Amino acid sequence: MFVVYPWTKRYFGKFGGRFRASDPVDMEHGAKVMGKMQVAAKDPEKIKEIFEYLSKRHSDTIHVDPENFKLLGSCMLVEMAMTKGDWSPEIEAINRKFVDVSIAALSRKYH
Repeated sequence: MFVVYPWTKRYFGKFGGRFRASDPVDMEHGAKVMGKMQVAAKDPEKIKEIFEYLSKRHSDTIHVDPENFKLLGSCMLVEMAMTKGDWSPEIEAINRKFVDVSIAALSRKYH
């Protein structure tokens, strides 16, 4: 994401200017993001509740432009398509829908 959308780096001061996938701080944050996505995937009926705290934090404390969630979602889908082997249009559609619903839940406190 930081290569394709470099302006998103401004939200990650804790990375100390290191924006590499191999950096431990980057890896830790990525693991948190993907961990929360896995929690949401296991219980999609509670997706709003799952992302409620993060939505409020990103809105009120970090002040992340919610459009950046869409950028991250697109990057996640590209990465999954490149690494998951069988990536049919049906699998793409299912994952796109899940990412879009997750983004909507994460953006909820902005409205």
